[in-house]
Amino acid sequence: MPIATAVALIALAALVGGVAGWLAAARGRRPLTSRIEALEADAQQTAESHQTALTEGRQALRDEVGRALRGPVSVLLASSEALAGGALEDPTVAAELADAIRRQSLRLKELGDDLAGG
Repeated sequence: MPIATAVALIALAALVGGVAGWLAAARGRRPLTSRIEALEADAQQTAESHQTALTEGRQALRDEVGRALRGPVSVLLASSEALAGGALEDPTVAAELADAIRRQSLRLKELGDDLAGG
């Protein structure tokens, strides 16, 4: 066997061995890659779930604050309109409206304190 042929066969064997080694290594990585991909998918699903919960929580908070504010604001508006419309002429009515304004102002202060955590 000529030397060139022997060298070529040795090089071919090394190449085949290298490819075989690479394939074996690639096969060994597939399960790990699959596990990583599964973990990534789980993480993505968890993130989306948390984002949905956060969005729903924010909406619920806005709804609750809106409902809590409507009552006092409506009373304040109606009382101020009544006072501007001549209710000051009747001391009893004026006193009742002033008391309503004070109570609703205190209610708004409590709502603000609750929202501020204090």
